Amino acid sequence: MPYLALLLALSGVAGSFAPGPRTERILWSPEAFIRATPVGAFHGEALRAAHALLGAPYHFGGSGPGRCPTGEHPACADCSGLLCVAFAAAGVTLPHSSAGLAALGQPVAQADIQPGDILVFRSDGNANGEVNHSGIYVGNGLFLHAGSRGVRLDELDGRYWGDARRPRLRAIRRITR
Repeated sequence: MPYLALLLALSGVAGSFAPGPRTERILWSPEAFIRATPVGAFHGEALRAAHALLGAPYHFGGSGPGRCPTGEHPACADCSGLLCVAFAAAGVTLPHSSAGLAALGQPVAQADIQPGDILVFRSDGNANGEVNHSGIYVGNGLFLHAGSRGVRLDELDGRYWGDARRPRLRAIRRITR
């Protein structure tokens, strides 16, 4: 449980643990979501691989264990590198760029999102700007991504990512074999 402290800090309950709806959403187990949703073995492998990097530091160009450009960490990732690692575990090679990810697979409406779907964002909310961030949907309103604070879980409808005044989500893509 080395990531429990990180997960508790993300959920805002570090120090005094009192499980509640928000905490239960944040304390994510890939196996629980894989069992509870109609995700196939392919997306299950991608989710397991992405989850294995939870807590790894962010580094531009990083793409998983043994592939941190500076060599200072055993594993690191940038946002698209996290997805490259995840889907490589499922046997699929992805481009190491958010713009490249935005063009892959099939488009998915937000109402039809499923665990394993790729999320592509414009992180500053600029409606006319090119996409510059990506993550993988894990279910229950949560997604895993590598941002400036490392590989972490966030709520898709949270204060930053779900801000209706500055919509950041640009595309949802589904990769199939």
